[in-house]
Formats: sequence, structure tokens, C-alpha cells
Amino acid sequence: MQRRIVSLWFPRLAAERSLRANPVDAPFALTLFDRNSERIHDLCPHAESFGLQRGMSLVHARSFCPGLLTRPANPEADQQFLRLLARWATRYCPWVGLDGRDGLYLDITGSAHLLGGEEPLLEDMRARLARAGLSARLGLAGTPGTAWALSHFAEGIAGPGENLARITPCRLPPCACPTRPAPAWSGSASLPFAIFTTCPGRPSPGATSRTCCAGSTRRSAAFRNRSRRSRTRRALPCA
Repeated sequence: MQRRIVSLWFPRLAAERSLRANPVDAPFALTLFDRNSERIHDLCPHAESFGLQRGMSLVHARSFCPGLLTRPANPEADQQFLRLLARWATRYCPWVGLDGRDGLYLDITGSAHLLGGEEPLLEDMRARLARAGLSARLGLAGTPGTAWALSHFAEGIAGPGENLARITPCRLPPCACPTRPAPAWSGSASLPFAIFTTCPGRPSPGATSRTCCAGSTRRSAAFRNRSRRSRTRRALPCA
């Protein structure tokens, strides 16, 4: 049976977690003190429509949007919320791993038929998260690297044997794939993933020179697949 991995990315996890607790009907952003000034950590789509971006200083942001409402960000609470989402996701499969600060990996190998197939499973996941007030982007493929690229740049499903063909049109920017720690999978066994084939014309991760640029190293991160294991409890659904 071929491995099937879902990458679940929450592009506005911090802002939406805060808005779930205390909704507002105005441009909204979370701020963090960084580089000697208050800067935007996350924001809602309404605030983005004014041209605001993550990392922008709050003073600069208010010049674009004087009515901007802000709250202090809480990265620790965001990480705890992501762990709760990981427990909720075990409703779809027993193997769920954290992907950085805003994403999850799900190994749905052998589980998709319980909801009628891969597409119905993704639609059910998206609908439940939407009812909970969370926007999500999903990618499904045979490796975590391909699934991650699809969720971030071209939502969809790469069928068995279609990893390379599906990811090549994505045209990832040079530094699009950050170097991430290995996913922390919940369960009682490790998951042996095959290494994803690199795109045509690009060196494989193993062949990358020590003197290559940082961009090449980050690009190759999308094609490395490692795993380690950890245990978490099952949790009640959030939606």
C-alpha cells in the first residue's frame, strides 16, 4: 500500500485563534516586539486588504490603516492550540504530526476509504475547520515534501506516482521552502518515508555542495522526508 500524506496549513492560525475567543468587526492584527519596535505578527484578511503585511512595524501599519485594532500575540498559546488541533485530527487517522508553528501532517494511508475517498476526506476536514472559524489549505501526496508544497502553493491532490509531475508546475520561489524540524508524529511506530525525487535541473539534497547558497538549501528541504515519533492523546473534535 502506497503512503498517502496530508499537509494541513493554517495561514492565519494566530489571528484566527484570537478572533475565535473575542471576535471583532474591524481590521485586526496581532503584534510582537521585534527589532526594537512593535511589528505585525499575524492579521486578518480585512487588514491585509489595506496593504498590511506580516513583519511591518505597527507605526507604518497605522499609516495605512488608522482604524487597525491590535492585540499582543501569544506564540505559546498558538502552539498549544495547534497541538489541540493535532489531537482533533486523529479523527481522520491515528498518525498526526506537527509541522512548524502553523501546520500539521496526517498519514491517512488506509484511512481515506472510511469517508468515501481522498477528496471527500479533504472536503470534510475543510468544512469542519471552516465552521470552527479556521481557514486552511490542504495538499495530499505520497511524501510530506510534496504535500507541503501543494498546501502552500497549489492546493490539490497528487495521485500515486504523480509527485514530481504535480509539484513541478508550482515553481517554488528560491527561499519558499524553509528548513523545518522533523515532524513529531503521534503514535506508537515510526513512519518510513521514501525520499522524494528532486525537480529536473536541480541538485538532490545529498549532492548539494557545502558552498551552495542558502536558497538552494531551503529549496531542497521540500524534498527531504524524515520522521520521528511521539505520543499524544486522542482529543474531542473542535467542530
